[in-house]
Amino acid sequence: MCAKHTQLALRLLQDVIAPKDRQRFSYRLAEVYRLSAQPERAKTLAEPAVEWFVHVPEDGEDLVDTAEARLVLGKILVDLREYQRALAYLEPAASAFEQGRHYLLGEACLYIGKSYRGLGGQMFRQQAREWATRAIAEFQRLELSHRLPEAQAELSAG
Repeated sequence: MCAKHTQLALRLLQDVIAPKDRQRFSYRLAEVYRLSAQPERAKTLAEPAVEWFVHVPEDGEDLVDTAEARLVLGKILVDLREYQRALAYLEPAASAFEQGRHYLLGEACLYIGKSYRGLGGQMFRQQAREWATRAIAEFQRLELSHRLPEAQAELSAG
């Protein structure tokens, strides 16, 4: 989807759906752009969504949306090698997912590990291994065997 079409879609959505649903759409579209190797475009969609959910909480459901939006932005920042900034989004997301035993906890742990590995140094490599181990345990708990190879690669890279 080109930037022109994305902007048109977002403008049309402003007239049709509630603000919360627009923000959900934005962070989910940001993940699509991230997966399409367009992290800068993804970042421009994810950042406002995170800010909206952080500052305009309406109900308990928004806590999950806030954590999911933070996870998406954190993954984007890891892709952009902004590791320290990524941790500021990933760690609160992991904490929220852990409290609710949310299925995305393993994903958050994996990307926290990637962030620490990206920071370099022996201390950070140890933290990367610990987070990768947590990701593996969570993927095994949820029987997400398709996610194990990436987490195991992260563990051995640390």
